[in-house]
Amino acid sequence: MHTEASCSFKVGGDPTDELDALQKIAPFFDFAELNLKDGFMEPLFSFPLDFSITSRLVFGDIRLFTVMDFEEFIRMGREDDLPMRWATQKETEDVKRFVPIIPGSPGARGIRIDFEGDDAHTMLAGSLFRVYANLTTPRGLLTIAKRYPDHRRQIEATEKDKSKTK
Repeated sequence: MHTEASCSFKVGGDPTDELDALQKIAPFFDFAELNLKDGFMEPLFSFPLDFSITSRLVFGDIRLFTVMDFEEFIRMGREDDLPMRWATQKETEDVKRFVPIIPGSPGARGIRIDFEGDDAHTMLAGSLFRVYANLTTPRGLLTIAKRYPDHRRQIEATEKDKSKTK
């Protein structure tokens, strides 16, 4: 992911450069372990896998590691005309007690999308976790993000209708 640092296993590689580069990479998760511990994920047993594969995953005979490259995700969003960037600490100050820092980020708790006008949305760690919890693809997350302004307007219209009927 970071080709500017040479591998320390190669002749002439500097282990310090490699360690610095490694800290910029989001951590890998053992998918089965994460799935078994998290109460929000689609249960591993409901996946369309042979029981022998599922049981080997559960017992750790097979390990499946996953990683989300958030820098690439932001790049994909920008290519798709979504003005995405890491959210600043100030922008997420009010949720810092509830929302963890995203591993591999520059200390951010979310990815900010500044839509035209005054519309802005911050995808917090929980919504980004859909990649693991619901097996949502990064493209699927971008589709959800693109729909945010329309979704917000629909919610506001529904709330106005409810307040009129009270």
